[in-house]
Amino acid sequence: HQRVILEPSENATVEGPQPQLAPTRPLTLLGLRFVGEHQGAEPHTALFGVVSRLTGQEGIGLVLECLPWLAQQGCQLAVLGRGDESLECALRTAAEGLPGLVAVRLGFDEGLAHRIEAGADAFLMPSRFEPCGLNQMYSQLYGTPPVVHATGGLADSVRDADADGEGTGFVLAQADAASLQQALARVLAAYADRPRWQALQRRGMRQAFGWEGAAARYAGLYEHYLARREAALQQRAGQRSLR
Repeated sequence: HQRVILEPSENATVEGPQPQLAPTRPLTLLGLRFVGEHQGAEPHTALFGVVSRLTGQEGIGLVLECLPWLAQQGCQLAVLGRGDESLECALRTAAEGLPGLVAVRLGFDEGLAHRIEAGADAFLMPSRFEPCGLNQMYSQLYGTPPVVHATGGLADSVRDADADGEGTGFVLAQADAASLQQALARVLAAYADRPRWQALQRRGMRQAFGWEGAAARYAGLYEHYLARREAALQQRAGQRSLR
């Protein structure tokens, strides 16, 4: 897998060189071992990461619904978060029932959050609604393709891998378990094709989510509507002069 950092000048949480892919998966192993008592991931097993508030809004219930299917595929899941008691209980039960496949840490740890985002193979964020969201951006820059619901900031910042050959993640149109399972099946199909998967990772790592691009788009939007306003005012002035 990869060993990268998000912003070398500001974030020393995940040690490593400038973003690049590496043949080993030290962070994948590290992430699962630190989350629970289970010992690391198998070298060729897909590890899915979740860092989230454990609420219905964040789609955690959908992840739980798809967990039996993921376990059947031999996949692993590392979860970090805290939230609704019922979801916490369900995740603890899953970790106890699927040792070695599911690991859960209830709470928040910024360092561990970034290790999971960087060390997982794919990042799950199927939020029912999400005004902005940051984790899907972090995960792309770490080379960890996100799986997101097409809503709000998630739809704005993640391009589907199967849409146009320029995708950076996997987008589900509906926030339901069937759609999530279909997306997870697409993840595993892509993960099995190493050249395709690494190309997907590299596209995500090349994304620019800084304010430079956003500010330029905002300025362009304002300039566009100011020009339209000016044109409308000139048209009205011309119409009055003809009366």
